[in-house]
Amino acid sequence: MRIVVIDDNELHLQLIAYLLRKESYDVITFKTGIEALNWLKDNRADVVLIDIQLPIMNGIEILNEIKLDERHSKMKKIAITAQQKYEGKTFSEIGFDGHILKPINSKKFAEELRNFLNNQNNN
Repeated sequence: MRIVVIDDNELHLQLIAYLLRKESYDVITFKTGIEALNWLKDNRADVVLIDIQLPIMNGIEILNEIKLDERHSKMKKIAITAQQKYEGKTFSEIGFDGHILKPINSKKFAEELRNFLNNQNNN
């Protein structure tokens, strides 16, 4: 399974990538949404984890761009954020398939993601 991670914080990016690779996921990381969107023009992923608070393009703007490309309609889009809501809306109302709260719990992160993906696949 290929997972794209977008986060401008280098430590968060390294931690998430480490935890996912430890579970044998194929992980591609980006510090900006623009880099990720350029990569996604020619490549596919099963899951994208998007930090909400990003410079230049925030996570909501990145999500909206990804949703415009029909090739990524089956890709799971997950927000990674310290927030429970964004401007009064839940992340599912905005269009994410789910969200994982920061700070990342290194003991539970991979399990949390795996449980989410298994539940999504059973729906």
